[in-house]
Amino acid sequence: MTGLDDRSHLAPGVGMARRRGVDRYRPLVLTVAGVLATFLLAGAIQLGNSITALRRDVQDLTRDIDNLEAHRANLAVQWNTESSRQVVMRRAQDEIELICPDAPGTIMVATIDDGGSWRWRDLWPQLTWSDPTPTAVAAETRP
Repeated sequence: MTGLDDRSHLAPGVGMARRRGVDRYRPLVLTVAGVLATFLLAGAIQLGNSITALRRDVQDLTRDIDNLEAHRANLAVQWNTESSRQVVMRRAQDEIELICPDAPGTIMVATIDDGGSWRWRDLWPQLTWSDPTPTAVAAETRP
């Protein structure tokens, strides 16, 4: 070695031959990578917003279901109150002047025979099977 071509003082790889394409396309590659990263970040933000909106919708639906169940429970309580034996008997006493015995049992309701139409006279025995007097049973509990 004559020392004329001594490159030992240079950093490794500086004196070596390089491909031309690497330096030429580096700004383009970095720009494309930046744009791609921007689109991926925007997509992640959009996905997060969509998930948040869907969770809010699920919470709204759950709240609506809870409200409907509470309303249904209130209606059931109101129905049970209005259809209880005491309420039905009181209404029967008020509306049709039914006389209720102290002990529950069979209640006979007398019908007034005013002659009625011939159709009603023919239909009534079919509805009551063989007894022309309608009967009702007042039970202590309802079905």
